[in-house]
Amino acid sequence: LHDALPIYTLCMMGLSLFSLTMSAAESHQHKYEALEIDPFVIPEDISLPSDFKVALQQNLAEQMKKTKRFERVFFSSSSPAEPPATLRLSGSITKFKKGSRAERYFVGPGFGRTVLRAHVQFIDIGSGTVKFEKDVSGQVVIGLFGGDSKGATNGLAKDIAKAARKGL
Repeated sequence: LHDALPIYTLCMMGLSLFSLTMSAAESHQHKYEALEIDPFVIPEDISLPSDFKVALQQNLAEQMKKTKRFERVFFSSSSPAEPPATLRLSGSITKFKKGSRAERYFVGPGFGRTVLRAHVQFIDIGSGTVKFEKDVSGQVVIGLFGGDSKGATNGLAKDIAKAARKGL
């Protein structure tokens, strides 16, 4: 037992050093302290209702906070950007199909689907470089009494958050 003590001590020191190295690498990985969310660009040929726009912004802020990648998440209209550790989320809606709650409820899954698609970019505010970009989507296929079509905004926000977790 006495001979095993130095080996045990060395193993514990090695494990501690490994743990410190991993946590340092993990904290370096998320170098942006804040995320500024711009309102999404909506082309004239896409008529996204105003309640969908509001729901999208709220869902984006909520889902991006849940990623725990940023200490602060805010809208570009509410607070000035703080370069160099701020990332900007910009996006444009590329497709919107409102769908029909009644069709989803009475006809079934696959009918009356609500679809919302966008192209998003995460931009380093300090340098202006695009750090990550992706095409994302959200949809409502079914739900309680056919599901609320605005649920597509939450689906889109979740897809953006998932992309941020993987790409940033």
